[in-house]
Amino acid sequence: SGVIVDVKTTQDRNDSNLMSPMLDSFKSRYGRYPKQFLADSHYPVKKDVEEALGNKIDVYCPSPKGRKNSTEASKKRLARKRAKESQVLQDWRAKMETEEAKIIRKRRGQTEKIHGWMKSKMSFCQLKLRGLVGAQTEMLLFSIAYNLKRYFNLAPLKTI
Repeated sequence: SGVIVDVKTTQDRNDSNLMSPMLDSFKSRYGRYPKQFLADSHYPVKKDVEEALGNKIDVYCPSPKGRKNSTEASKKRLARKRAKESQVLQDWRAKMETEEAKIIRKRRGQTEKIHGWMKSKMSFCQLKLRGLVGAQTEMLLFSIAYNLKRYFNLAPLKTI
């Protein structure tokens, strides 16, 4: 449906290690875990993926491949390292290579549409408020506005 279900601001440089807190926040808000979780390649870490799979959540995100210009030796090291991973992670990596998973992962672009809408329609290019609380408040207000827009686009039109 393309609605925003949660917002979390941090001072972290990237979004790795945020999957478990996001899932816990979702569960506390909605009383259950989501059935599916779609993320960018570096968002979840191994322990997050294992935990989510243990909670019966289908995790869809590309498995990091390594660098494009990596040497054969580093590719072999990566393969040996992944061979030592748990069977759950190995099965998940195999699932991410299926055509079904690749099609689902292409939907990640929907989040970029949300960012584009915020920038183009709401002139959201830079936060006006400072600090984590201010940034969180501003992001929540933008999220509410976006979700209202989605609601009116998704709700059936009633004629009088």
